[in-house]
Amino acid sequence: MVKYKDALPDLLEHSKKDNHILSGKRVYDFLAYYESGGKIGIDVVLSDHMSQIVEHNRKRLIPIIKTILFCAQNNLALRGHRELGSLSECDVRKECLSGKQGLLRALLSFRIEFGDKDLESHFDTAAKNCTMISPTIQNEIMETIGDITKDKIVNRIKASKYYSILCDETTNISTKEQMTICIRYVDTSSSIIREDFIGFVEMVSTTGISIKETLKNKVEKVGLYFDDLRGQGYDGGSNISGKYNGVQALILDEQPLAFYTHCFSHSLNLCLSKACEVSSIKNMNASKLEIERRIPRICGRQTARNNVHAKDAEEYYKIVIFIPFLDNLILQLHSRFDKRLETIIPIEGFIPSNLSHYDDQAILPAASIYEDDFLARCI
Repeated sequence: MVKYKDALPDLLEHSKKDNHILSGKRVYDFLAYYESGGKIGIDVVLSDHMSQIVEHNRKRLIPIIKTILFCAQNNLALRGHRELGSLSECDVRKECLSGKQGLLRALLSFRIEFGDKDLESHFDTAAKNCTMISPTIQNEIMETIGDITKDKIVNRIKASKYYSILCDETTNISTKEQMTICIRYVDTSSSIIREDFIGFVEMVSTTGISIKETLKNKVEKVGLYFDDLRGQGYDGGSNISGKYNGVQALILDEQPLAFYTHCFSHSLNLCLSKACEVSSIKNMNASKLEIERRIPRICGRQTARNNVHAKDAEEYYKIVIFIPFLDNLILQLHSRFDKRLETIIPIEGFIPSNLSHYDDQAILPAASIYEDDFLARCI
């Protein structure tokens, strides 16, 4: 020390530093070892010291982690446009609370202002490169939280053993093609069906083979067995639902019990939309538009006109529009809904709440398809 004018504040500030606290602890450890005559092993002293350091660091990190979790659960952005200054300074905390910096710093300032002594002590004593709130540390904390959450999901899936995959492709704001992957399974602890998100995967190709390999690699990477896959749920794109080279067909070749199901509501909507392409279907809404319904002029020599002989307008439009519409709708229903699902769906009769919806004659054929799976669960 050269200047003694501000010696007391400087010494008080120094006493809060980690190096000073560590040096003081080492003195106490040496005295304890010396006074015991060597009976207390140095490994025990070091172990106690390490435990205290870990506990101290946890107290520093817990408020920061809880704040990041709060922002994540409420879909709030962590960082702002400019983030400057140490949160140990009152002026910086006031600026954060006024909304001029990022939300994370504002919430941490709020905690300090309302009495979080552990967090306040952390910012008062931490070096500039050890505040634990830099963008890099924030990302590492979020990745760690994500890994822990994913591990818990995978453990629940493994307890259930069998699962289905749900995925869809989209282009993000940076024009990168990415695939969203979710897992559908039965939570054995609560006996409810869950659908949990397990991650995004950037796609380098959107061919059926590439998507299938990406799905398989992702499922195995998180720790699941591809042999336990029992269902697929995608959209109706040709590279996904293709009969020969689509993702569902390629996976079925490897896992014959992983049946593909397109969303029933979406499929029905497509059926109705396609069926409505019947010519003159708009005339079916004539009564709502207050248009008089009458039979068009019939001419036997014109081949391009619907020369249908009917006794009244209702019979005419039934023959010309309604019956073709139904025929087209039935054709679409047969083409968009897999007949194999008629045999598989009754297996939900094993769920007590659905047992009354199916009889034994419907449930047993469905159960026979998964006979090996039932036997494996019993073993």
